[in-house]
Amino acid sequence: MFFFGAGGSAHGGATRLTGDLLYLLSAVCWAAYTLIGPRVLAGVDPLRATTYATCAGAVLLGALAAPDLGETHWSELPTGLWLNVVFLAIGPAAVANLLYYRGVGSVGPASASLMMFMVPVINTVCAMLFLGESFGGLQALGALVLLSGAVLAVARGRGPARPRAGTAPTAGKKPSEL
Repeated sequence: MFFFGAGGSAHGGATRLTGDLLYLLSAVCWAAYTLIGPRVLAGVDPLRATTYATCAGAVLLGALAAPDLGETHWSELPTGLWLNVVFLAIGPAAVANLLYYRGVGSVGPASASLMMFMVPVINTVCAMLFLGESFGGLQALGALVLLSGAVLAVARGRGPARPRAGTAPTAGKKPSEL
């Protein structure tokens, strides 16, 4: 949680635990979606799939927010907040999902899911460049961890072949010598 932890405290009690559990649940849902999605979305245009996913997410978030809607003073919300919402809705998050759906169709779910390592990194960089948000050492460390994970996942299995433990190398030997 290096990437998101800079603004919060190490404590938090039940609220922190609930947030952590929701974060874990979202990862499980994303994994299930990645594995089931290609079969369900076969033949669906990536832009249409992105639209469906965004609308479904908006409905779920709206249901979670509904209890607090009466307490919100909508006229007091700053313009910057609305600009952030619009930016995130049609900016990096939408583009990342669109590219993800195209990737699933082109290279399959396993390879395409590796690109999701880039979403928090790209969103944070865009927020820094376009919205003046801060990007400190902790976020840089989180970005490095995410990028390293993506590189390791892509590079896995592409290195030079190594002999298994207990077996002798067979390169250059004739079949009669094996």
